[in-house]
Amino acid sequence: MDVLEILDEIEDVVEAAKPAFFSNKVAVSKEEVLELLSELRLKLPDDIKQATWIKEERERILNEARMESDRVINDAKVELGKLLSEESVMIEAKKQAQQIMMEATTKAAEITLNSIEYTDKLLLNTQENMKKIIETLNDNRHQLKDMSSNIKRSNG
Repeated sequence: MDVLEILDEIEDVVEAAKPAFFSNKVAVSKEEVLELLSELRLKLPDDIKQATWIKEERERILNEARMESDRVINDAKVELGKLLSEESVMIEAKKQAQQIMMEATTKAAEITLNSIEYTDKLLLNTQENMKKIIETLNDNRHQLKDMSSNIKRSNG
């Protein structure tokens, strides 16, 4: 069961609870709610692991992009060296080398930019999911506090 399913189940427990006499308070199974909250605590680290994985994946993608751009630039330099060694085609070699360098630089920048955008989307999605989870947890805690306060007032 994932975090959102557990939260849905907590909500179901609260909504299915029997109302108290002449009140909007309800009685819920303490054991059942505590069990669900315990399960929720166990699941949250998975979401944190996912965020860590996304961060590591971002670094891996950026490193691959850097390595690819370095390889492309080195290939361009090798090609440039070959072209320059032939005196008869020196002018043409310079033009081609410059073109290759520009293309390599453009491609490297494009790869890096795409990697950054992809990682940002993953991080944003995770951030939004975590916000929803936190909001739901806060709402549930407030509901439980309200229920507790209402029970204390009715018994006190």
